[in-house]
Amino acid sequence: MRERPILFSGPMIRALLDGRKTVTRRVLEEPPGMLVDGRGTPFTTVYEQKEDSLQRRNILCRYGQPGDRLWVKETWRPEASSIGHRIGWKLTYAADDAVLFSDLARVDGSWRCPKAAKNGNVTPLFMPRWASRLSLEVVSVRVERLHDITEEDSRAEGVERLLEANGWRNYEPEPAFESVSYHLTARESFASLWRSINGPESWDANSWVWRVEFRRVEAVS
Repeated sequence: MRERPILFSGPMIRALLDGRKTVTRRVLEEPPGMLVDGRGTPFTTVYEQKEDSLQRRNILCRYGQPGDRLWVKETWRPEASSIGHRIGWKLTYAADDAVLFSDLARVDGSWRCPKAAKNGNVTPLFMPRWASRLSLEVVSVRVERLHDITEEDSRAEGVERLLEANGWRNYEPEPAFESVSYHLTARESFASLWRSINGPESWDANSWVWRVEFRRVEAVS
């Protein structure tokens, strides 16, 4: 079993905590002209044009294979603190304002508190393994086109249901001249989430993506 980091946005952290998110999609980076065989799991076969022939190679999923663990990186803020005779770090997680305490014994001796913590939250990029409160076990991995996502799988991606509107959350900023505050389907909601993270043209690009299914296995307490 191997462990790898994975980054999630605030809304997706809340979806993980609520048990709504059990799948994530991440772009399979391929050079222009690459042909992708979507049958591979947990790797995919790609073919690249080299002069007058196609050369074959396998790409392993960077998020692991079934049985591997993913530790979640999220927006946070560490502050030096103490509880009684215990000295360590108070960790505040921006997604839900949860606060946990970590003893110095758990902290990597080479770690240095990010300077940004003095003024507010710290980017997930700077979260070390010991500060992660969520761990996931990879259940399955496969490659597919982004537009292959179904309504059911869109719900598994953790998009939020708005009961008061009988619809699904719109994750994109709403221009003043538009009144779209929710979507009628989970798939449309996921498309708005994808664009909010990857850019306005990213959904139409219909990229090859890794579909990674997982289950939550532990939380720091």
